[in-house]
Amino acid sequence: MKKKNKNWCNWFVNIGKKQRAPYEWVSLWKDLLKLGVERKLLEKVEAASMVIRGKRTERWLINKKDHEYASQRDALEATKKLIYQAIISEGSPYNGQKKKTILRKVACGISSCSLPVGHGGKHKKGWENKLNCSICGELIAYKQIMNKGRAERGSKLDPQVCTMGHVDPLTSGGKHNAGNVSWQHKYCNDCQGNLSRNDFLRLLTKIIKFNKKF
Repeated sequence: MKKKNKNWCNWFVNIGKKQRAPYEWVSLWKDLLKLGVERKLLEKVEAASMVIRGKRTERWLINKKDHEYASQRDALEATKKLIYQAIISEGSPYNGQKKKTILRKVACGISSCSLPVGHGGKHKKGWENKLNCSICGELIAYKQIMNKGRAERGSKLDPQVCTMGHVDPLTSGGKHNAGNVSWQHKYCNDCQGNLSRNDFLRLLTKIIKFNKKF
């Protein structure tokens, strides 16, 4: 039973069993593998973005009223954005023309826009060249995304572990789509908890003002 729990996501990322996944994802998966993208990265983003870990099922198969729900299109675009961000992260093994080709596969694509899906700004032809934690703003390295270390060591959070997070948590009304997902430090994600971005910032402001008194 322990082995099954450890490898449960491998069942979802096996191409031969992707009957319920969007066909575009199956096609994209194969194309990215041919371009040299690590299978481990594709497994990681799919397990994080498309599958609900606790329920072990795809997001679009649950009740639409559930806060974890996402349409196939939203889940696919969120997955593309996570791949894009991993490719541009510090220390990424993808460079030169290979990097450009991979990014083109997962970029916005509107009017030749080269920014990630769901960027929320003006469409541009230039590529983004760095990945920052969406909470603290520090650079995120590729090895942090791919790190297999436990998110917690004893009672201390491991700063070398990153996770997919939502800028506005799903429990606070955020949606699982490209505009709301990003790689975050695990400890930053845990600090924000279920607070919306604005509520979290207001809390930090109060904490800073209070501590200035001492």
